[in-house]
Amino acid sequence: MVEPKQRRLLVLAAIIESYVETGEPVGSKTLANALYNTVSSATIRNDMASLTEAGYLEQQHASAGRTPTQRGYRLYVDHLMGRRSLPQEIMRDIDMQLSGYSMDPLSFLEDASRMLSDMTGLTAVTTAPASDDTRLVNLELMAVGAHTCLLIMMFAPSVLKSRICRLDVELSDGMLQTLKSVMKEHLCSKRAADIDRRLIASIKQRLGHLSNSFEPLLGAVREAAAEGTSAQVVLSGTAHLLDKSDLSASAARDVLSFLSDRNRLSKLLSSNRGTMSVAIGHELMYSELANASIITARYRGSEQSAGWVGVIGPTRMNYAGIIPRIEYFATAIGRLMSAIDMN
Repeated sequence: MVEPKQRRLLVLAAIIESYVETGEPVGSKTLANALYNTVSSATIRNDMASLTEAGYLEQQHASAGRTPTQRGYRLYVDHLMGRRSLPQEIMRDIDMQLSGYSMDPLSFLEDASRMLSDMTGLTAVTTAPASDDTRLVNLELMAVGAHTCLLIMMFAPSVLKSRICRLDVELSDGMLQTLKSVMKEHLCSKRAADIDRRLIASIKQRLGHLSNSFEPLLGAVREAAAEGTSAQVVLSGTAHLLDKSDLSASAARDVLSFLSDRNRLSKLLSSNRGTMSVAIGHELMYSELANASIITARYRGSEQSAGWVGVIGPTRMNYAGIIPRIEYFATAIGRLMSAIDMN
């Protein structure tokens, strides 16, 4: 005989799998059929009440069936859904399609992201490789008006950031040359991650009484350096968010608003630890993502080419089916990125 605790977990798993498949609240009769009538409807109702009280299920009104809460999904993903292998034919199909894509790294990741979105019916996200050793290799300042200058910062490998800065002081050629010389001396060859408040303070000290006049420019330097350390984010299939009945129009707009801020999205993805991440709803720590889940896996090609690939969608998603696809996708992307790096 199954212990009551174990039985309640089986009931929870069955409810989640039924709800993920149909999108309909699950009642005791439906659940009894799903469990092949091995548990009575009365026992199931008691177990559903216990799971609701414990916060794993919720009920919109007294006559309705139950739906999973975010806490219920978390328990399911961590302990109940089990490990599922991806069928060999799906692996071969992924390999075949990816191997036909462009050998340019960014174009390859754009194609791969579209493929993942089409395969899952969800919004796909991929980060292009970002190196911890991104360094500033050159800096240019050009006057584009009496009080306006153009800042250009070139980072290795192949990242260029520019800013238009309006200053309080009227610019002269000599002033620009002095400023550029000081900034190059302090910034060139530095890691983007090291261009911080302390380094900017040393430039201010060197500039002396002129430092306040150049405050907007120095702020732009820090901002551009921060972007230089952020991985480039590739999104595909954002329209899928609008197709999901689980997301209200306002919830979908919230998610799309968050995704439009590539810096925040890049920071969210780069904060992941380990090789696989499943974050559900409020775990994401951003109010716009309170009704969403993000599943990501880390890919690694050569030492320089590592990033994240995954999907974003409503909390009601097929975790058991999607997770092995994401894991294999990351493995396949890493393998092909290694080949691209060698060419």
